[in-house]
Amino acid sequence: MPTHTRLEKDLKRDIVRKNTVMKRLRRLNRRADLWQKKAESGKNRRWNKKYIATSLRYRAEMNRLRNIIRPLVADLDERIHEEMEFSKQEVGDFKKQLKAEMEEMDRIGARLQEIEKQLKADEEKLGTDKPEPELEKKISAEKKQKRELEKKKEEESKKTERLEKELKSEAVDEQIFSDELKHISKEKEQLEEESEEKEKS
Repeated sequence: MPTHTRLEKDLKRDIVRKNTVMKRLRRLNRRADLWQKKAESGKNRRWNKKYIATSLRYRAEMNRLRNIIRPLVADLDERIHEEMEFSKQEVGDFKKQLKAEMEEMDRIGARLQEIEKQLKADEEKLGTDKPEPELEKKISAEKKQKRELEKKKEEESKKTERLEKELKSEAVDEQIFSDELKHISKEKEQLEEESEEKEKS
């Protein structure tokens, strides 16, 4: 589990890195278009040359970033699909384990009720009869069993709580990765279109 948690963290870190580069690309694109429009609408030829040079500088930086982002997008696409497959299996295992823990809790709860009922009856009996060493021993054993069952029930409760948290966390991760795959699909299309436009020009 710790190894897989590290892989998940690395994946999320790379998603943030990819999104940061994509935001920079979009910002550069807006700036390049703005300077290009200024050059096209400007009347001063000297200033228009400067506007075009600025636009070209932004586009050169965009090309450099595209060379960084393309392999990262392809790598993330593959890794997220792998992560989601692993996650499905993991969720299935968590659900089975949770079901088993809940059933165990029910068994402990039922046994605890039986012991408490027996203990109450024996304590009432002890109160009405003269002290009986055997009955006192039985009550002492029942109290010990009750404590052990309560401890076991508490342990099972913590296990089920942890598993429920894991399942909630997996559901959140699944949503994050599903959304990210949609973004990646659009980004791949966008990068391919930009690459085709560059080849034509």
